Amino acid sequence: LSFSGGPISDDEELYASAARNLAVIGSLNAGQLSGNARLAGSYHGVEPAFPALASLWYRLFLPLQLGHLQTLYLLPALCTALSAALLVIIAHQLGYPNLVGAIGSPFYAFSSIAWPYAKTLLREPLIALLLLSSLSAYLWILREGRRVRGSLLIAVLLAVLLILLALTRVAMAAVGLAVVAALPFLHPALREDKGRSVLFALTCAILVLGAGAILG
Repeated sequence: LSFSGGPISDDEELYASAARNLAVIGSLNAGQLSGNARLAGSYHGVEPAFPALASLWYRLFLPLQLGHLQTLYLLPALCTALSAALLVIIAHQLGYPNLVGAIGSPFYAFSSIAWPYAKTLLREPLIALLLLSSLSAYLWILREGRRVRGSLLIAVLLAVLLILLALTRVAMAAVGLAVVAALPFLHPALREDKGRSVLFALTCAILVLGAGAILG
């Protein structure tokens, strides 16, 4: 239901070209779009995480004799499905009845803007998945904070997710950090964690900015 297999904008062509070239020739460029007046075959100035991750997906299908570019269009649908599944987990982490997650998940998948985006090769489904994964990881840390080793691993995972967000779309990392800092002020069950939440958000911000400076 969510597979389109063809682009409706040159942004999709840009991501497809960059992912294919990175997977096949190891270069992040969009040479196939050299005749496009707006893009001129260049990927310069666009965050690299989406085509980089898409190139890994593309490589999975290289041994198969089928439309390799069309397989990229399965990736946004997969991201949307995983995001819907994560909503069930997040609802449980926030203390809501299982029924809330069971109802909210298909509503997100089929009754929001998520479904139209799942039919495109745009980065928004990946951004949604990274944001929800970051939220779930953060909630795990708040709930299981006494388990130092497990919390440390999840904290590293959260930092990686936020860095990936920044490398997918810079502004979305700021959104993720804002959610981390604000959630305990908004949800009654988490209000006792306000101080730790703000401190954690600041730490993650320093990590994301540091990684951005190094990678930039």
